Amino acid sequence: MRKKLSNWIPFLLLLVISALVYLPFIQKIGLINDDWYLIFAGKAGGADIFSLVFSSDRPMRAFVMGPAYFLFGDNILLYHLSGYFFRFLSGVCAYWLFQMIWPKNKSANTWIAILFVIYPGFLSQTNPIDYQSQLFSLFLAILSIALTIKAILISGWKKYILLLSAIVTGIFYLGLVEYFFGFELFRIISIYLLNKDIKKSFTQTSFISFKQWLPSAIIPAGFFFWRIILFESERKATDIGAQLQTISANPLLNGFWLALALFQDTIKAAFLAWGVPLYLFNTGLRVRDHLLSFGIAALIIALIVSGSKYLESDKEAETEENGWQTASIAAGLASVILSLFPVIFVNRRLIFEVYSRYALAASLGSAMLMVGLLYSISNKKIRHSALAFLVTIATLTHFHNGARAAEQTASFRDFWWQVSWRAPEFQPETTLAANYPITAIEEDYFVWGPANLIYNPASTDHQIIKPLIYAIVLNENNLLDIMQGGEIKPIERRGILTQPNLDKLLVLSQPTQFSCVHFMDGKNPIISAYEETDITSAANYSDIDLINVNAEAHTPPLSIFGAEPEHGWCYYFQTASLASQRGNWDHAATLGNEAWNQGLRPTDKSEWLIFLKAYTRLNQFDEVVKIAKDIKKDPFQKYQVCKKLATEFGNSDTTPEMQKLLNTIFCEK
Repeated sequence: MRKKLSNWIPFLLLLVISALVYLPFIQKIGLINDDWYLIFAGKAGGADIFSLVFSSDRPMRAFVMGPAYFLFGDNILLYHLSGYFFRFLSGVCAYWLFQMIWPKNKSANTWIAILFVIYPGFLSQTNPIDYQSQLFSLFLAILSIALTIKAILISGWKKYILLLSAIVTGIFYLGLVEYFFGFELFRIISIYLLNKDIKKSFTQTSFISFKQWLPSAIIPAGFFFWRIILFESERKATDIGAQLQTISANPLLNGFWLALALFQDTIKAAFLAWGVPLYLFNTGLRVRDHLLSFGIAALIIALIVSGSKYLESDKEAETEENGWQTASIAAGLASVILSLFPVIFVNRRLIFEVYSRYALAASLGSAMLMVGLLYSISNKKIRHSALAFLVTIATLTHFHNGARAAEQTASFRDFWWQVSWRAPEFQPETTLAANYPITAIEEDYFVWGPANLIYNPASTDHQIIKPLIYAIVLNENNLLDIMQGGEIKPIERRGILTQPNLDKLLVLSQPTQFSCVHFMDGKNPIISAYEETDITSAANYSDIDLINVNAEAHTPPLSIFGAEPEHGWCYYFQTASLASQRGNWDHAATLGNEAWNQGLRPTDKSEWLIFLKAYTRLNQFDEVVKIAKDIKKDPFQKYQVCKKLATEFGNSDTTPEMQKLLNTIFCEK
């Protein structure tokens, strides 16, 4: 009974530990980064559209994303569960692989599989739609190598079925993610480890391994033939031929920089991943969340300690003397290097904050390296303590990463719900320039993606995917074009065409997490004291009339943007702003009174000014005096009101008495 149970313990540990690490926040994490344009493409063109979306560089991804969208639609939770399932299966395949190579090392093999699955250097598990292909490819890569090893170990017709399966899965995983090519070299290493015998020389073992590998040579050969000869990539980063030409231009100098970058990123992926990401993201959590993260880590350690009793055996103790640790260290380090080489070769670098995806292929080698090093320690207490420390680091890293993604999702959803309250509809071809409070806008679809999913989740063109609303990233070049009246070229990306028009620019910004979303009126922009400089500069060119104020309101879809937030201060602010644009100052003033009576006050004092406009136009002296006390807490807003007394906060209907009151409150020292 104990033996049967021990056979299942590694899989149970993998399942429970990976679930505790990756699933705590999945119901709170929504669309992130590239997920926006992928879901919009699916909405606009259906599951078949992904053959066009990925045709430029990785056409085989359509075979993953197409069925995924067909099955899951815009149910984000299902993508999370699918991505987690593939991550778990890759760990199962890794354990199976090492059990075939080192059958007496059950506990060590379990540790390798666990550290591989919860590797803290890959932080894009929270981005499941865009990374569905990478996670599936990782699973196929490990499965393919395990099938190759199993085929070597058996004979008869089953051997050929396994070899064929290994080749098919091998070709498919490389077609999904070409920079996973290092796994093909790890396949050779795995075969060598299987044949490694102290009674045989290195040459003999290498010759035997080469013969056993030959059937699998069709995978890299076929891949290179297709990728270099048959397929023409539209992206230089994925065009192998273009990269070869770049290096050949100055092989000595370029080779030196490539080697240096490879060395640096090897250190990052192999060692620094077990600490640096946690250091980078270990901020902003509440005390309760910190305690919860340590509680999960403690539970995982307890599970491992309990499960380890069923894993270790006398046979395994004997194997600690046969040198497998050295082989694991060497093979792990080689795997890390070989996994990173294709990345460095195309001039990409491992940066945990933004490009952690490049560490995914190196995660298996890092786990082998760490376990090999720690099992070289004869003192079991020290070894187990070190392994527990690594598990704790990984658990805390993924918890913080999940919490950060959940916070970003909440911020995104709040932003776009406010937009829907303020803007019933946008004119076609409106070009948005936006500022999110806690998330950098690196691509234009970070803005036009959610905007179109709310206002028009369909293409306006039958020949190509073309959204109704466009966006620009407010960088230095685009800001210069805005100020000089320049033009921005149409952008065609993965079958999606956008044509930003600076004559139809609308600037919206949420300066801080505690501010509301501000729609800039270029005729009389009201600027927050917390505003970004670029937004302040672009605000004068923002056309508020691009909002169709009398159209029927659009409600953000629940599956993407979650339930409507509570109607707090920002709801009253947005509704009053819309009323003021409609010229309904009575309604705006009423909303201000309702908010005041409910005890609602803005943290960003610039948000009072829309109500100040209403009160001055209606000559409501008591209300002006009431909110002026709060406005004056922000010296910048006091200055701003004073400067605009003759324009923004006064008109022909404003009485001299009101003008005098405003001047006394906001202009006199």
